[in-house]
Amino acid sequence: MIIGLFLIFIPFLLLEAFFSASEIALISANRRRLQEREEQGHRGAALALRLLNTPERLVASTLLGSNLAEISNTILVTAFLIEAMGQAGELVAGLLLPPLILILAEITPKSIGRQLADSLAQRLAPILWALSWIIYPVTFLFAVLSRAILFLTGSRHPSQMPFISREDLRLVVKKSGPEVDLETPERRIIHRILRFSLRSVKEVMVPLVRVAAVPDTLTVAQALEEFRTSRFSRLPVYHRRIDNLIGVLHAFDLLGEETPERSIRAYMRPVKYVPELKKIDRLLAEMQRQAVHLAAVVDEYGGAVGIVTIEDLLEEIVGEIADEFDQEVTPYKTLGEGHYLITARMEIGTLNEFLHLDLPPGDYETLAGFLIAQLGDLPRPGDHVQYRNLRFTVRQADSRALKEVELFVEHEAV
Repeated sequence: MIIGLFLIFIPFLLLEAFFSASEIALISANRRRLQEREEQGHRGAALALRLLNTPERLVASTLLGSNLAEISNTILVTAFLIEAMGQAGELVAGLLLPPLILILAEITPKSIGRQLADSLAQRLAPILWALSWIIYPVTFLFAVLSRAILFLTGSRHPSQMPFISREDLRLVVKKSGPEVDLETPERRIIHRILRFSLRSVKEVMVPLVRVAAVPDTLTVAQALEEFRTSRFSRLPVYHRRIDNLIGVLHAFDLLGEETPERSIRAYMRPVKYVPELKKIDRLLAEMQRQAVHLAAVVDEYGGAVGIVTIEDLLEEIVGEIADEFDQEVTPYKTLGEGHYLITARMEIGTLNEFLHLDLPPGDYETLAGFLIAQLGDLPRPGDHVQYRNLRFTVRQADSRALKEVELFVEHEAV
């Protein structure tokens, strides 16, 4: 009896365990490593990638195979025990089969498949690929029925639904361990990409007080001198007031000009105006499509509040882009353990990222804005702000703006 029971139970148990392990191994496998192995001519890796590229077939095959093995096992073992033990066999089967199948055919194989994902995916993929062809008529029928049900319920485009949300992906990147081939710069870029479409132009623009602009009354010779001293290749042009930007001047348009006393208005190009609340992903697409490198940012009243360039937008993804004319400015200096000297213009998000702080978002973008919000006034040199275990001291400031802030990170009591 025991031998007969094992001859029925073990094969179906192993078959169900195979489907469970192969499914989790393929889903958990590192695609980059599989692609490398495929390039080296490994057939198992190639078949694993083919299965991953057809997720509907993969899920249908493993789900159907696993359920068929479990149902067959349950029916045959129960029938065998009833024949051997009478009606008591049904009770024995009901008590023994569920925990045995759960532990031996579900939990244990999936745990092994997760731990040895890369290796098992390549080894099991050829077998799963062959079995998927054997049961293909059944899986195809179920796929058609599934699509019909989705069609009738109004879900006609399931492939367009996101497989993973923005927050899920951010959590995956944050919690991923050594098995995920992500270096720190790559993680940082992924985080920036995830928040890119959430940011507005106001958050990334260069404020008007920091913009190098020229009046429309300049001559070509005067404008060339401005280009030489500012080292910019493009300068916004304003009429009477700097918040009234009317055009953009390109240095290349003035090179070789034989009438240096001529007004720059003849060379001025139209400026693109964008609202400060526009999302930067849409703006980047527009500027690429229109071949615009610089745009004027306006508020709800139509006054210019700053400018934004394509470089500013790209820096939101890849970080600071320096050229040969940029003077290196360190946003903060480490003075000791938990002791920093920080530029007041440093953005809150960047500060949190680099120093692992948790300063809250608000109606401000920079450290200066955060401190002004905390004090309710323009800070003066020597003013202190205590926020949780962070102590800020204003070191440099004038009547209009903060320059430098000293930060002490105090150890919290345990």
